[in-house]
Amino acid sequence: MEAQLDQECGIEKILIEIIRRGHADDPLYKWAVSALGPHQGEGTVIHALADALVESKVEQYIEAKRESDQAERVSGF
Repeated sequence: MEAQLDQECGIEKILIEIIRRGHADDPLYKWAVSALGPHQGEGTVIHALADALVESKVEQYIEAKRESDQAERVSGF
């Protein structure tokens, strides 16, 4: 039902939910995993998407961590 709210990525949400709730013996689970398929290199398409999302935020995380560490040093906790 939630997938209907976002027409842009509904299929992805459905596949993710099937995989999240599925079991290795379930034919629907097997279908969803195979639909995502292997990505060039290692992992699946989902792994590649996750890597891309994380990679795009690395610099922001490093800066936020640096600021947090500085605030801890200044405040003492």
